[in-house]
Amino acid sequence: MTQEDKQLISEYMGWNLTPLEESHCANFIISVSKTEPYHFDLNDAGLCVSRMVEKGDWAKFWKDTYNDYQGVPTSLNKYTAWLFNADNFFQAMAAWRKAA
Repeated sequence: MTQEDKQLISEYMGWNLTPLEESHCANFIISVSKTEPYHFDLNDAGLCVSRMVEKGDWAKFWKDTYNDYQGVPTSLNKYTAWLFNADNFFQAMAAWRKAA
């Protein structure tokens, strides 16, 4: 997945991928981790699915990616199982966001 793909998904989810800098407050320095808090794994995919359901986008995503995304298995059962691979899910989600 490219950084652009991650950014598209992050914008949809409201995630901040921009590293945060140190903040100075009075005599204290507050350091915030500069590592990306999202790993784009199956845990994050589950969060994306939940957000899609909240927004009413899940059925559209499922239909659009099944009909349009290259490399998707043709049987509905295999397609659903295919989405359980985090790489497949996020590639499909990024393509879906680009088409939106």
